[in-house]
Amino acid sequence: MIQVFRLIGQLVGAGDEELSALAYPFAELLNAYQRVSESVEYLPLKLHLVQIELQLMDKTGLYLPQVLDSLVKLLNSSPLQKKQAKKAGVEGSIELGYRLSLNELKNTQILNDIFDKSLFYLHWLATISYRMLGAVEIVRHICKMLTTLELGFSGHKKAVKQFCRLLQEDAN
Repeated sequence: MIQVFRLIGQLVGAGDEELSALAYPFAELLNAYQRVSESVEYLPLKLHLVQIELQLMDKTGLYLPQVLDSLVKLLNSSPLQKKQAKKAGVEGSIELGYRLSLNELKNTQILNDIFDKSLFYLHWLATISYRMLGAVEIVRHICKMLTTLELGFSGHKKAVKQFCRLLQEDAN
């Protein structure tokens, strides 16, 4: 299904006037699909959907405020908030998957990948927002939302501070 969404996103974002009219309804479909799968096992799926929404925003110039909400919900999810000891085992990657097993939900490397991708997508969202809206306020809003999160991994709090510093430098 994700491959179909990617294909539709490319077609809608291709610049054809008739297909461009489908950008907002398609974005709403993506948003609805994210809400259908609220379970934490589907964190990678949600990241894939956010990526498609960001590509759609980038290609069409359509601003989608729900992307920020999706990323904040993702960062607020329970696996990223639980304090966990580093577990030995196979390092994982979320590049190919859409769903996490129970063991993967306990894998620190996979959870760090999710966190890192979320920050990358937040930066991409901020960059698109600057270009579209010229709004520096989006940086303050993103950083305010990030600082209210209770992140379980010690390195994540430090990464959020550095990320906000980077965003503010980019905005100036």
